[in-house]
Amino acid sequence: MKGTTFVSLCLQAITTVQKHLHETGSMLVGLILQVASIISLMVWFIDHCIDEIRLSIICHGDISVITWGWKDTEATPYANFEVEHECRNWESILEWTKAHQANQSAILRPT
Repeated sequence: MKGTTFVSLCLQAITTVQKHLHETGSMLVGLILQVASIISLMVWFIDHCIDEIRLSIICHGDISVITWGWKDTEATPYANFEVEHECRNWESILEWTKAHQANQSAILRPT
Protein backbone atom coordinates (compact mmCIF):
# COMPACT_ATOMS: atom_id res chain seq x y z
CA MET A 1 0.00 0.00 0.00
CA LYS A 2 1.20 3.47 -0.81
CA GLY A 3 0.51 6.46 1.39
CA THR A 4 1.41 10.05 1.86
CA THR A 5 2.45 12.20 4.78
CA PHE A 6 0.16 14.50 6.70
CA VAL A 7 2.39 17.48 5.85
CA SER A 8 2.13 16.72 2.11
CA LEU A 9 -1.65 16.51 2.31
CA CYS A 10 -1.89 19.77 4.29
CA LEU A 11 0.39 21.59 1.87
CA GLN A 12 -1.71 20.41 -1.06
CA ALA A 13 -4.87 21.69 0.64
CA ILE A 14 -3.31 25.05 1.55
CA THR A 15 -1.97 25.51 -1.99
CA THR A 16 -5.42 24.83 -3.45
CA VAL A 17 -7.12 27.28 -1.06
CA GLN A 18 -4.48 29.92 -1.77
CA LYS A 19 -4.86 29.51 -5.55
CA HIS A 20 -8.64 29.92 -5.39
CA LEU A 21 -8.30 32.86 -3.00
CA HIS A 22 -6.19 34.72 -5.54
CA GLU A 23 -8.58 33.92 -8.40
CA THR A 24 -11.65 34.96 -6.38
CA GLY A 25 -9.94 38.01 -4.92
CA SER A 26 -8.86 39.24 -8.35
CA MET A 27 -12.35 38.76 -9.75
CA LEU A 28 -13.97 40.64 -6.87
CA VAL A 29 -11.55 43.55 -7.12
CA GLY A 30 -12.38 43.87 -10.82
CA LEU A 31 -16.14 43.76 -10.24
CA ILE A 32 -16.43 46.08 -7.25
CA LEU A 33 -14.12 49.02 -7.94
CA GLN A 34 -15.48 51.29 -5.19
CA VAL A 35 -14.37 48.86 -2.47
CA ALA A 36 -11.26 47.55 -4.22
CA SER A 37 -8.86 48.75 -1.55
CA ILE A 38 -10.84 47.00 1.21
CA ILE A 39 -11.08 43.77 -0.78
CA SER A 40 -7.41 43.97 -1.68
CA LEU A 41 -6.51 44.39 1.99
CA MET A 42 -8.76 41.48 2.96
CA VAL A 43 -7.23 39.26 0.27
CA TRP A 44 -3.74 40.26 1.41
CA PHE A 45 -4.59 39.55 5.06
CA ILE A 46 -6.21 36.16 4.36
CA ASP A 47 -3.34 35.25 2.04
CA HIS A 48 -0.87 36.25 4.77
CA CYS A 49 -2.69 34.05 7.32
CA ILE A 50 -2.77 31.10 4.93
CA ASP A 51 0.92 31.55 4.16
CA GLU A 52 1.76 31.58 7.88
CA ILE A 53 -0.15 28.30 8.28
CA ARG A 54 1.67 26.89 5.23
CA LEU A 55 5.05 27.87 6.70
CA SER A 56 4.12 26.35 10.05
CA ILE A 57 3.16 23.10 8.33
CA ILE A 58 6.49 23.05 6.47
CA CYS A 59 8.57 23.98 9.52
CA HIS A 60 6.94 21.43 11.81
CA GLY A 61 6.67 18.76 9.10
CA ASP A 62 4.34 16.13 10.57
CA ILE A 63 5.50 13.03 8.72
CA SER A 64 2.76 10.76 10.06
CA VAL A 65 1.97 8.31 7.28
CA ILE A 66 -1.52 8.37 5.80
CA THR A 67 -2.26 4.93 4.41
CA TRP A 68 -4.80 3.86 1.83
CA GLY A 69 -7.60 1.41 2.42
CA TRP A 70 -10.06 -0.37 0.20
CA LYS A 71 -13.81 -0.85 0.31
CA ASP A 72 -15.27 -3.85 -1.48
CA THR A 73 -17.81 -1.57 -3.17
CA GLU A 74 -15.32 1.02 -4.45
CA ALA A 75 -12.87 0.85 -7.38
CA THR A 76 -10.43 3.33 -5.87
CA PRO A 77 -8.77 3.41 -2.45
CA TYR A 78 -9.63 5.93 0.24
CA ALA A 79 -7.26 7.81 2.53
CA ASN A 80 -7.22 6.55 6.11
CA PHE A 81 -7.04 9.70 8.24
CA GLU A 82 -7.09 7.71 11.51
CA VAL A 83 -3.46 8.61 12.09
CA GLU A 84 -1.81 9.08 15.46
CA HIS A 85 0.01 12.43 15.54
CA GLU A 86 2.73 13.51 17.92
CA CYS A 87 1.48 16.76 19.40
CA ARG A 88 2.90 19.42 21.65
CA ASN A 89 1.44 20.29 25.03
CA TRP A 90 -0.86 23.16 24.04
CA GLU A 91 -1.49 24.25 27.64
CA SER A 92 2.27 24.61 28.21
CA ILE A 93 2.56 26.72 25.07
CA LEU A 94 -0.27 29.00 26.23
CA GLU A 95 1.26 29.33 29.69
CA TRP A 96 4.66 30.20 28.24
CA THR A 97 3.09 32.75 25.88
CA LYS A 98 1.24 34.48 28.74
CA ALA A 99 4.35 34.49 30.94
CA HIS A 100 6.52 36.03 28.20
CA GLN A 101 3.98 38.42 26.73
CA ALA A 102 5.25 41.97 26.26
CA ASN A 103 3.31 44.80 27.84
CA GLN A 104 2.09 46.85 24.88
CA SER A 105 2.79 50.14 26.68
CA ALA A 106 6.47 49.09 27.04
CA ILE A 107 6.91 48.70 23.28
CA LEU A 108 8.47 51.86 21.88
CA ARG A 109 8.96 52.75 18.23
CA PRO A 110 12.68 53.08 17.41
CA THR A 111 13.85 56.61 16.66
